[in-house]
Amino acid sequence: MKKRGIIFDHDGVLVDSMKLGRERFLVIAKDMALPVGERVQKQIGMCWGAPIKLLARSLWPRMGADDAERFHDIWLKIDESYPFPLFPGVTETLSKLCSGGSALSVFSNRTRVNLCACLTGNNIIEYFPMFFGSDSSDFSKPDPRSIESILQYYRGEGIVPGELIYVGDSPTNDWPIANAHGLDFIAVASSISLHERFLDLGIPESRIIERVTDLPQVLEEWK
Repeated sequence: MKKRGIIFDHDGVLVDSMKLGRERFLVIAKDMALPVGERVQKQIGMCWGAPIKLLARSLWPRMGADDAERFHDIWLKIDESYPFPLFPGVTETLSKLCSGGSALSVFSNRTRVNLCACLTGNNIIEYFPMFFGSDSSDFSKPDPRSIESILQYYRGEGIVPGELIYVGDSPTNDWPIANAHGLDFIAVASSISLHERFLDLGIPESRIIERVTDLPQVLEEWK
């Protein structure tokens, strides 16, 4: 079946946020006098992609709701003022996909306001007539129910799940959702270890790409 809609994860797929994001996260933690030891630094990498408040409270279980909210507010101010940079070639790839008739959307654990600011700051919001954040649903990634509003949007555009592709970089946040709904999945694996994790999940080598700029070629081979 021809693929007419593409759902993109945001961080790690469109924007290069891993290294800089962890650095920002630790700076905020130190400013708030939170303990930052080896355990915390390791766990940040393992849990990266979770909503910021949930990530902070999982790292510092004694953190109260007010401090978690303050942490999140500081994060948002920095994040929206200095968006993470796009990976090279992303803008050109999105333009090519749109010109080819693909209906694009973004699905993220960021809030919609924050996601809008990031897409606008990187000048790619024009390619996404619809984008979905953690507040677009009562559920967040990796809960399979978190994508229901997106599937409903595409149905309204006359695009059924069999015509959709989900592009993500997380074996824990993205793949389970695509798998639960039977969506075709393209894994973005920027490291050998991540590549191997996707292979272990049963994702074919032909459906694993190193960067999103490889996507148009995969779609050509899919026809």
